[in-house]
Amino acid sequence: MKITLKKLLALGLSLCLICGCGAMAAAALPHTEPAAPVVSARRDDPETPDQTASREPDTLYVFADARGEVNKVMAGEETVDADCPVQTEITYTLDGKDVRPEQLAGQSGKVSIRYAYTTEETFTARLENGSVELPQPYAVLTGLILDDARFSNVRVSHGKVVNDGSRVVVLGVAMPGLAEALDVEEETLSIPSEVEITADVTDFQLDMSLCVITKELFTAIDPDRLTSTDELKAQLEQLSDGMAQLLDGADQLSQGLDTLEEKSGQLESGVNQIADGANSVADGAAQLDAGAATLQSGADSLSAGLSTLAGKSSDLNAGAAQVFNSLLSAANTQLAAAGLQVSTLTIGNYASVLNGVIASLDSQAVYAQALQQVTAAVEAQRDTVRAGVTEAVRAQVQEQVTEAVRAQVNQQVAEAVEAQVTEQVIQAATGMSAQDYNAAVEAGLVDEETQAAVQAALTAQLGSEAVQAQIAAAQEAQMATDQVQALIADQLEAQMVSDQVQQLIADNTEAQIAKLIADNMESDAVQAKLAAASEGARSVMALKTSLDSYNAFYLGVQAYTAGVNQASLGAKELSSGAAQVKDGADALRAGAAQLADGTSTLRSNMPELLDGVHQLAEGAAQLADGLHTLDEEGISKLTNLGQDQLLPLLDRLQAVAEAAREGENVRYLMRTESIG
Repeated sequence: MKITLKKLLALGLSLCLICGCGAMAAAALPHTEPAAPVVSARRDDPETPDQTASREPDTLYVFADARGEVNKVMAGEETVDADCPVQTEITYTLDGKDVRPEQLAGQSGKVSIRYAYTTEETFTARLENGSVELPQPYAVLTGLILDDARFSNVRVSHGKVVNDGSRVVVLGVAMPGLAEALDVEEETLSIPSEVEITADVTDFQLDMSLCVITKELFTAIDPDRLTSTDELKAQLEQLSDGMAQLLDGADQLSQGLDTLEEKSGQLESGVNQIADGANSVADGAAQLDAGAATLQSGADSLSAGLSTLAGKSSDLNAGAAQVFNSLLSAANTQLAAAGLQVSTLTIGNYASVLNGVIASLDSQAVYAQALQQVTAAVEAQRDTVRAGVTEAVRAQVQEQVTEAVRAQVNQQVAEAVEAQVTEQVIQAATGMSAQDYNAAVEAGLVDEETQAAVQAALTAQLGSEAVQAQIAAAQEAQMATDQVQALIADQLEAQMVSDQVQQLIADNTEAQIAKLIADNMESDAVQAKLAAASEGARSVMALKTSLDSYNAFYLGVQAYTAGVNQASLGAKELSSGAAQVKDGADALRAGAAQLADGTSTLRSNMPELLDGVHQLAEGAAQLADGLHTLDEEGISKLTNLGQDQLLPLLDRLQAVAEAAREGENVRYLMRTESIG
């Protein structure tokens, strides 16, 4: 069973409700260095008072740089020698590349800020299977306030983003050490130990970030009530039943307040009319008595006329609906002609369907889809591209290897021919071998004139066309031998498998892939597709605007006919009561002045009343949503946990709660330096 962060929070809330946790008292403790308490997963003395859970925690202020490195810790206005039990590492990326925080100032692009938390406090827990050293879990609430003009598309893992139109408030939650302390697998219990914030940024600047580090979430759990899974399951069943009743009440409250808010505009208009009418009543109260008979006659006529008009209400509503359906049918035909496959538009769904179509035709979404398709097509040809690159590199490497071998062969052949020609020239000039001649020269037996003649003959012979041709022919013959060709082949293969050449092949392949993708994205077909998407979005927007306009008229017709029907019923009552109006005219004259004063006061207070109704409706909707989330993600999941899953979790959760209560009670408020 997968338990997400919401389920974990719901679990903590449920346990607190079941165990009857009270509010913490306001007693503060002096700061001491954290110890590692020894706690048991089963308390021997449940009556022992637990003082830590009832104390108001001390607050230490931690000042850190933009990377999370702590510079100092303060208690009030004094610096103290204390360590924060949770290590914070803050890392930054810009367009997917790691950057230092000071490099971000003034930059624009896709920015990611990652807060990784590690608890460094431990305690020894005596569990049923022996003692074990466990990390002390902490809850960390991370908060940032971002400039709406600089930050857009803000997302946070394990938290919430609120935008008031000028600022973006980001809140993230992490619980470092809890997953390890509870000893559960990731697929069973997902507990974050980090918070990551991503955004599109223009001219990056960040004032600071704040982190609240506390274990109050765990001191609020009473470990004495975590001893029996049967008792817990029974209480969870009761909680589930009560939750169902609470959900029904919350839904009814939310729906009722929504209806009240929808009618608040009519209420305000009615109050204004009443106030105006009250003034008229006050002025005309004296004339009411004389006009009572006329009112009776007019009331009868009004009742008859409204009764006839109300009889046409159903026809009017049906006609308005028929026109609306005709417009929707034409819209369906228009969308089909444009090649858009969408659900059939109805009065109830047209807005959501067309909003979905507009979103799908967004130029960025279409560009991303086209890029994905082009990239996939090019990647399918990767092997072919690499093969071509490899052949080109092989030809280049073969040319280089051949030239290197040729240079060696040329030198060897030239030296051999030179030695042969030297032997021949010395033999012809002196009758001696080259070896004997050189020995004679060393011994001083050959005069300088003879040496000069020999050297001149040797130079002339080596520079002759015949000898040079002999050298060239010998070099080419040597290059064509199997031995030299095998040497070239061996060196070629050795070069081809070297890291340098393989990296060259890989780099050239990636360059070719990137070029093919870019060329295809710039093609006429892709560019035409992007242009068509933009034009289609504008057409669908215009269509929806037209339908929205008629929908406003359609709703007005329904409101009008409902008012006519109501007015008809009221007219009948008016007719029957008109005879009594004459008798009450005198009393009305006296009360008219009071009515005018009261309605004037009511009209002046209407803005506050309407604002209160709006806030009440929003609060009721949030309450209903929150209760549904708690039921779906927490209560209903908890009742399905088996004993083999619940007992080990309770065993370790009890140890965590006891350690949190028996240790020091300190809350840490960390502030990081600004950037930019």
